[in-house]
Amino acid sequence: GFQGNSSQLFFMLQDKESRGDREHPHLYLREFDIRASRALDREDRDMITENTERNSNLHAAFEDRQDSTFLRTWKKTQTEQISGAHRDWKSDDRKHDMACGSLDSLKEDLIRLHGTCATAWRVALDPRRQGHLT
Repeated sequence: GFQGNSSQLFFMLQDKESRGDREHPHLYLREFDIRASRALDREDRDMITENTERNSNLHAAFEDRQDSTFLRTWKKTQTEQISGAHRDWKSDDRKHDMACGSLDSLKEDLIRLHGTCATAWRVALDPRRQGHLT
């Protein structure tokens, strides 16, 4: 688990408006990463719906074009996520159990371990799907 001062980390992760709010001491993903929050609302752990790059493959073969459609990419991504997360989660978690000194290093570690902020939020930070951290 986290080895540092958890109260200080929680304070650092909150946005400025939430810091003084004693009635709602929560940390929301939208404060942490808005793009990841939008992707998570769509159950898009790899954030493929947040990808604004579009590749033109007009000269590719029919099957190659079909394989690059959003629906096939989405289904493939979802399948890989489910199988990969179950297989690798426990071993990676034990290998990389270390403290983070800043928000940026926490984000880097979460992305390194889980691929995206949205996946990290769902798998590591909010596995019960409460929508916030306390």
